[in-house]
Amino acid sequence: MKKIVLLFFLCTLSYSQNVSISLHFEGIKDSTKLYYSKSFDGNPSHFVNFKEETVIINNVAHISFSQKNIGRLVTWRTNEMPYAVVLPCKNGDVIDVFFKKNNDKIETSFVGSNAEGLEFLNNSPYFLKLNRELAYIFIDGQSSSEIIEKIEGLKNRNIEELKGLLTNNKISKDFFEFVKLYQETEIVMMSYLYLDGFLSGDESAKISQEETKRTIQKLDSMYNVFDEKYSSIKTNNQYHNIINKCKFISQNILVGKEEDYKLWDAELKNYNFCPKELQEFLIYYQITKNDFDFSLYNRYKRIFPNGIYIKVLRKQSETAKRTTLVPGSFTTFNGDQKKLKLISNEEFPTITDLLKSTFKSKAVFVDIWATWCSPCKDEFKYSDKLTEFLKSQNIELLYLTIDNAKAVGKWSDFIVENKLYGNHYFTTTKLKKELMMLLNIKNDIMIPRYLLFNDRGELILEDAKRPSQGQKLYDQIITAIK
Repeated sequence: MKKIVLLFFLCTLSYSQNVSISLHFEGIKDSTKLYYSKSFDGNPSHFVNFKEETVIINNVAHISFSQKNIGRLVTWRTNEMPYAVVLPCKNGDVIDVFFKKNNDKIETSFVGSNAEGLEFLNNSPYFLKLNRELAYIFIDGQSSSEIIEKIEGLKNRNIEELKGLLTNNKISKDFFEFVKLYQETEIVMMSYLYLDGFLSGDESAKISQEETKRTIQKLDSMYNVFDEKYSSIKTNNQYHNIINKCKFISQNILVGKEEDYKLWDAELKNYNFCPKELQEFLIYYQITKNDFDFSLYNRYKRIFPNGIYIKVLRKQSETAKRTTLVPGSFTTFNGDQKKLKLISNEEFPTITDLLKSTFKSKAVFVDIWATWCSPCKDEFKYSDKLTEFLKSQNIELLYLTIDNAKAVGKWSDFIVENKLYGNHYFTTTKLKKELMMLLNIKNDIMIPRYLLFNDRGELILEDAKRPSQGQKLYDQIITAIK
């Protein structure tokens, strides 16, 4: 009995030491999803944009997790849930957030740990107007010393209010330090944005090119974004700060060392100028910032087999395989929807495996094409008649693109915009190589090219006539299929 009581006590103690956040809403339907992001392993330096979710019941959503040192949780704004807040927090913090609609505005208030600091961070006019005030500094600034002096004045004004909260024990020391660093990354991001524009010849600049470079150098000496102290501020702004510093190093404005780990394509080679741990952060961001980039993910696994983000990327990749168009995507398009319907993401070793799995016991006519191939596109004018003929013969039609893996979006857009109805597969590198072996091709497949497979998945026409040849193609198919 004592063991049970002790176990219960330890479990309760463990739970109470977590971060505990309750978000209160008005008029939200039960089971509405609330999305948020945080560190994936309790280390604030490992904040990720991977959306976690909880549901709202009786207008309240509860989130509890472990975070040893102060880091942030961010809620995502969506059409159904237009509520977004930034919550620096650590284990032991208990925070209640209240959202209230006031006409067209949403008012946010806080109760609990560092409540007045959260109010300052999310609602203070000083913080909310920071970007606009920085804009005036750069638009009017005529010298490096003038700009730096005004930036420091703006920063210190905000910090003084925070210091007052700290002095009166309204916020903790680590909360103060976190928000201070958070503000610095905001300042650097906006500053670099203007300074980069001035370097590119922005005619609104009143400051010379040399003074612009001097301002960049002074900012870097004050706020070195490569410094480990910013490791817990993994924000979108900090991402841009890092890549901008890399750019300034490549332009010989700042001093830096190149570390080439074979991560980056030519257009991103500037990223080699940041330390390896930041390159790992950058590649994670690149992989996940839009549609999941499987090509970069495979590169990440090769360079960082035991990397910080390996587990969370594996999880995200599994989700992406079910929802994202990638090489290996089998889709259909019938015009009813405004995008391709994803049926499966599967890398088949051979085209026979693809056809047997997708078109069981059916003959298949395969149209090999690519978005860059003009003759291929010309042949699509005859697709309706071809489809009608194939349907009369109980033969399926598959459009098989051999585009580069990076052209998935272009491929999808082309199909929708040109109403290319039917079945579509984006060929993987492995399947393309197998197809070349099947066709006894050493260099590359000349397209457009048309193949016919029987209902056993056997190739019976390896270079069929074009759809534009009409009846000659139809007669060829009828003869081959007998």
